[in-house]
Amino acid sequence: MMSALAHLLKTSPAAQTLADSIVVHPEIAQEPRATRAVLAQALNILLFADLMDRVPTARAYVADCQAAGRKLVFDHGALRTVALEGMGRFPPGRPPSPACCCRLATG
Repeated sequence: MMSALAHLLKTSPAAQTLADSIVVHPEIAQEPRATRAVLAQALNILLFADLMDRVPTARAYVADCQAAGRKLVFDHGALRTVALEGMGRFPPGRPPSPACCCRLATG
C-alpha cells in the first residue's frame, strides 16, 4: 500500500526524487491517510523542489549533500503572509515577497 505522502508527491518527479534526500519522520512517511502532518510534509517537499528549480545554489547544496551521502533535515520553515496584529508574541505577517529564506541543517 502506498503511503499518503508518496501518493501526494507522485505528481512531481522532482519532489519524489527530492523526498529520498530528506529526513522524514517514519510515522509521516508510512501514514496511509493524508493527515495534517502528511500534508504539511508534502507541501514542504513540493515547495523545496520548486525552490531548487529557481535557485542554483539550492540545487548545488542538495547535490553536494547527495554526493556526500547526507540527508537534508528541515530545520524550520516560516512564512508570514497574513498582516494580523494581536497574535501574542508572534510578529505580524507581511505580504509575500519573491525572496525566500530557507535554513537547512544536514543530518
